[in-house]
Amino acid sequence: MSSATGLAELGKRLHARLSAGDDPIVTHEITEAFLPLLLQSLRRQFSNLSDDDLLINGATDALLNYFDQPANFVPDRGSLTSWLNVCARNNLLDALKQQKNRSDHEKAVELADLEAVYQTEAEAEISLIERNDDDLTWQRLRAVTSDPLDLKLLWLMMEGVRDTQVFAEVLGIASAPIEVQRATVKQHKDRLKKMIQRHYKRER
Repeated sequence: MSSATGLAELGKRLHARLSAGDDPIVTHEITEAFLPLLLQSLRRQFSNLSDDDLLINGATDALLNYFDQPANFVPDRGSLTSWLNVCARNNLLDALKQQKNRSDHEKAVELADLEAVYQTEAEAEISLIERNDDDLTWQRLRAVTSDPLDLKLLWLMMEGVRDTQVFAEVLGIASAPIEVQRATVKQHKDRLKKMIQRHYKRER
């Protein structure tokens, strides 16, 4: 069993205990297991950010919000790690926007590439990757789809993630043969790129 698969299974078990509502130590166990991973992910994504308190707040708020409303996480749609990572990242982006101390590469810019009529699917993916830290991108993508699973996949594409197994974990197929993973991931990525193309063609 891979470490990613093991972590996904741990998340499912802990989520079941939290959802039961009668476990006095499960929140501590979740924090102990996932807070270091959330901080590591945020520090990697925001390596130019010097204020470590903002990183810690973004990660801890993701956990606290999850503890308050565990039903917002749907295990069948992805791993707890991936879901918490998205929540923590959004928390941090919101905090940076409020404080108006975001670095140049994190400031919202016009999405000229996304709004153009893409000539190829490859161009669509490149444009997503080039806007990986743009909060406005998230706003525009939410106009394309409100599906949480699709947003998780788009986030990975924006981050420039190429590893099939990372996408497979979000899709809940990490235990499938690698050939099945590759085919399924490709289908989802192609579908999302076409969805973006259609959306911006309509807008134009």
